[in-house]
Amino acid sequence: MPVSNVGVPCLQPVRECVLFPLGLKEEAKILLGSENITIHAKDLRKVVHLGSGYYGRVEKMIHTPSSHVFAVKHISVHLNYLSRPLISRELAVGTRCNHRSVVTCYCGLFCDGDVLIVMELMDTSLDKLLKKVYNRGCIFPADVLAYIVLSVVEALEYLHRLEVIHRDVKPSNMLADCHGPVKGL
Repeated sequence: MPVSNVGVPCLQPVRECVLFPLGLKEEAKILLGSENITIHAKDLRKVVHLGSGYYGRVEKMIHTPSSHVFAVKHISVHLNYLSRPLISRELAVGTRCNHRSVVTCYCGLFCDGDVLIVMELMDTSLDKLLKKVYNRGCIFPADVLAYIVLSVVEALEYLHRLEVIHRDVKPSNMLADCHGPVKGL
């Protein structure tokens, strides 16, 4: 019988064995401002689909007991086993980051064969914002562009201090909201 890399017998070949939840559970406790919240995966309700990427989809979700709204990335653990360490690393890096120019990652959950990464909700990505401005025949003022560039540089410099290399810097991974912050994902 095949054995996984953690020494547990598998009914499937090793390359197909689910290596999660890696300590993730269906619930986690987070601190949001001064409020302690227990987030259970079953208490998250989809509001709207925000986008999809190589590893999964991102949805705007409401935590019904608290009414807090989050962006939740859903990643199937049935992906190629080689991509699982990347998912683990993304979650590990995300939950230890604490910077005004980096999107807050509150916790990871495991539910129904998916890893859920619960993150701060932002209003839009820079690529969508740029298209909207361009389609209106407008341009960004120089001070706004300078602010965006400064935010990106601050995020990358912070990640560099943590010895993290962001391998996918692009406008769709830079998020903005109506209150002004621009943050890296």
